[in-house]
Amino acid sequence: MASSLVTAFLDKLATVIQEEVSMPSGVRSELEGLEGKVKLIKCLLADAENRAFYNEAIRLWLKELKDVMYDADDLIEDCKAAGEDNASPFSGQLQEPSSSAGLVRTALSSPLSLRHKATFNHKVGQRLKDINSRLEEISQERSQLQLITDLEENKHRARLIDHQASSLVETDITGLVIQSDAKKLIKVLVGDGSCGLDLVAITGMGGIGKTTLAQILYNDQLIKANF
Repeated sequence: MASSLVTAFLDKLATVIQEEVSMPSGVRSELEGLEGKVKLIKCLLADAENRAFYNEAIRLWLKELKDVMYDADDLIEDCKAAGEDNASPFSGQLQEPSSSAGLVRTALSSPLSLRHKATFNHKVGQRLKDINSRLEEISQERSQLQLITDLEENKHRARLIDHQASSLVETDITGLVIQSDAKKLIKVLVGDGSCGLDLVAITGMGGIGKTTLAQILYNDQLIKANF
């Protein structure tokens, strides 16, 4: 699933950034931008994966995302490989690092010749820009696909629950009022006639329960027995 791929990548990328890898500011900026975009997209994955089964457009969106994430992961792995390869000019004279971030540090900060180091940094920067650009396009497609984040989904569910609870309470209150009014009218209709009423009209604005009240009166056994 895309969510597991994204989670694993974010963990790896966070390690690189948190250990303050020494790298050109442009590369660091692109890495931080990459992290932000991936985190935003991750929030959409629950909705996307739930709807992908019956929505082909979302399935294609997830495939595009996976392709980009594989490329991003390859980039980090290439940096690690450059730091691990003793025959590579990236290994320099630094001690072999034990973490992923350290391996990237080796690749980006080894005492290379200026030309080789500049070439490597340029390639890394260009690949990062390309990946960030593709992720930006994927992120912008969320509106067209009507994808919502986890937070938006939770808010929607909370509003739905509140509405349902409010409707139930309102229905209960309305039901009690109608029952009470029905009992009063039944007493009037089957009384001794001292009220002098030949006709009782049920009036009021729409939706307050006039029809329900009339049905209660019509079906009441006492009313049926007297009319």
